[in-house]
Amino acid sequence: MATTNSRPLMRRKVNVNETLIQYWKKLMGIELRHLVHAPLLEMEDYGLAFEHQGRTFEIFGMTENGHMMLREMVEGEPNYWECTRHFVQMKLGRKYVKWVTIAGISTTIPMDYETTRLLLPPQRATRRKAVAEEEEVEKSEFEFVEYTETDYSTEKED
Repeated sequence: MATTNSRPLMRRKVNVNETLIQYWKKLMGIELRHLVHAPLLEMEDYGLAFEHQGRTFEIFGMTENGHMMLREMVEGEPNYWECTRHFVQMKLGRKYVKWVTIAGISTTIPMDYETTRLLLPPQRATRRKAVAEEEEVEKSEFEFVEYTETDYSTEKED
C-alpha cells in the first residue's frame, strides 16, 4: 500500500524535444485563456522563475492533465520537471481564499495548501490481462468436411 511519502513532489521528464515544449506552451495557453479558470496563474507567468531549495525553476508549460512543466538549467543543460499547479502557485505566493463572516462582516481569508495537493499523484501501473498459452493442436484433431457446390441457375430455352 502506498503512503503519501511515496508520492513525489516532482517527476523528471526525459527525451524532451522542441515540438513537445511548444505543445506544453499551447496547452498552458488553452487552459488559461478562459475568463474563469482553476489555476491562479496567467499566460504572462510563462517563463517566470522561482527558487526551491536553492535551485531555480522556470515555468515552461502545462500537460494535458493540468500539471505544470518546469525547466531547470544545470551546467548549461536543461532539465524538465513535472509538478502540480498547486506547488507552483504556493512558490509564487498565490493562495485560494474563502469567504468567512466575522462579527457580521463578510471577508476573505487565504487558505493554506494541503500537502496532498502539492504532491504528484502516483503513477498507475498498467496491468495486462494474463494470456493463457495456446496449446498446440495436432492435425489429427481437425475435422475435414467436403462441400460440393450445386448450380441452381435456371436457363430458359425458348
